[in-house]
This record gives sequence, C-alpha cells and structure tokens, in this order.
Amino acid sequence: MWRRKILGATAVAAGLGVLVSGCETTPAWMHSSKVAAPSPCADFSFPVYFKEWSADLTDAALQVISDSAARSKACRVGAVTVVGLSGAKGSAEQNLELSKRRAEAVAKALTDKGFPAPAVDVDAVGEQGAVTKRGTERPLRRRAEVQVHFAS
Repeated sequence: MWRRKILGATAVAAGLGVLVSGCETTPAWMHSSKVAAPSPCADFSFPVYFKEWSADLTDAALQVISDSAARSKACRVGAVTVVGLSGAKGSAEQNLELSKRRAEAVAKALTDKGFPAPAVDVDAVGEQGAVTKRGTERPLRRRAEVQVHFAS
C-alpha cells in the first residue's frame, strides 16, 4: 500500500451542522409543518473511471470532479481521501504504479478545480482486492475512489 498527502486550497466557508432527534414519540399535532432541506454539506463519495492502462482524466471524469468541487464550495471540508485502484492484469508493481498515478491525477484535478480542502490524502492499492477468492477478476477496477468528509 502507498500513501501520500497533497496540500490543496483552503476551506472557504463553514459547514452547516444539523442535529436530528428522534420524533417517533412526538404526537403528530406537535410536528412542524416545515420540512428541512437536506444539508448541502453531507459527506459523499464518488468514483472517477479511467480507460484501460491509463491515468489520464476523461472529459466525463473532469466533469464529475468539477461538479463535486462546486457542490463543496460553501462547505468546510474536513478530509478528502483519494484511493487509486487497478485491475489484476500485468505485474503487481505496474498495477501499484498505475493506481498511484490515477490517485494523483484525481487529487491534482480536485485542487485545480478549487476544491475547498486543506489537504487531500492520496492512497493507492494497485491490484489488491482485484481478484475474488474464487479467482475471478472484479469488474470496474479502473478507477479512483474519492471520499469527502465535511467538518461539523
């Protein structure tokens, strides 16, 4: 496993915290008629897919990253993790290197798009987990997984 931290842009605004309490014991007549909108600063994750043997971001990947950066602009980001993955074809060293390049490409694109994160934690697992116990290769391994956690 390989891990690295990449510094990014500073957080722009404070996040919104919402406390939810159990209300199933509250009589119906005491409920507010207002419905609260979901917080725009709820943690989320998304995949970024690559072409086979490539660490180049496609137009679709750049759009997903841009949309995610826009979604997070008004929030205070606590942590961002990017994990690069690869399939099992090729050597373990080649797959680890490819997954590193994928993770770093996504992390750079996040910071280039103004993602409001103090730091992006980058990790690569190569082909680890690419094959099931039965020897079958798992599909859709040409990707990086991004997890965004907002500060409360």
